[in-house]
Amino acid sequence: MSESKPTTKKPAAKKATKKKQAQKTPKDLWELVLRNHERFIRLGSFGDIAQTPTISDVEIIVCFADIRGFTNYCHQLQKKSLDSRIQNFLRDYFKIFSISVLEEIWRLEPENQEEGLSHENALLRDLIVPVTYKNLGDGVMMVWEIPPNSENVVQGKATHRILDIIIQLFHRFDNRFRFPGPVEIDSYCENVKSLKMGIGLAKGHAWKLDFGQHLKFDYAGSIVNLAARLQDKARPEGILCQFDFSKTLFDYLVNKKGMGKYTTIEKIKGLDDQQAIILSGEEIRKIDQIITTQTGYNISFKDNEVDDQNKKDS
Repeated sequence: MSESKPTTKKPAAKKATKKKQAQKTPKDLWELVLRNHERFIRLGSFGDIAQTPTISDVEIIVCFADIRGFTNYCHQLQKKSLDSRIQNFLRDYFKIFSISVLEEIWRLEPENQEEGLSHENALLRDLIVPVTYKNLGDGVMMVWEIPPNSENVVQGKATHRILDIIIQLFHRFDNRFRFPGPVEIDSYCENVKSLKMGIGLAKGHAWKLDFGQHLKFDYAGSIVNLAARLQDKARPEGILCQFDFSKTLFDYLVNKKGMGKYTTIEKIKGLDDQQAIILSGEEIRKIDQIITTQTGYNISFKDNEVDDQNKKDS
């Protein structure tokens, strides 16, 4: 007689365990990770992103800035094994954003330091500092909040000073990279002269997303997307700004000073056609500073340095 081989069965307990694990929901697994995070991974700020944000309504100004020609600039230098020049550029490039804001804050300071800031300038100083700043590769996103309960005059002046920050930012990029001196050329390479900056600017309602203490605030809404689309269309360089950003200021610039031009931005993905004003690079280079007074605007212009140089040469 042949002996029958005993059949092997997996323990029932293991089956039950597998069945129980298969029934775990994503919420169960998430709670398991949180309880045993030391044994799994350190979630850091990602743990906050995975949570439901606190959402509030805000009025914001959004700026997107991007470099035209950066990919080719990197490619050309990397072919020559000049990666360190790209690093030099990036280190100095990101400095110009904070310096432009600090310069505008400094302009609010009284000539006599013993006098102290006026009440209005103290409010403006807080409003013109971005509440959110993000590096997006070679691009940047900045957001300012304009509290609706602040005085209309303060809101208007803050809006104009933020536009002035963007203009000074454009000037600093020009002075450092578009028209570099011998030291800068040695640091960034001659190719840096080909780089240009395009900027999109918009103002309106958005939702503020607060994910917790580890992360900066984020914002959602069509106004954020509009600013990004305007930046993409500000080519080859310049500032493309939503007309509603400041109608009176733009009317003054176009009709009184002959600076900028009205345009309609069509076929913006997901948005209606937008009325906008475009300031070309050459026009921005002529503007020195925008100052809002009690009676209107005081816009100072730079001297025509090219003409002056031609006079010297002749």
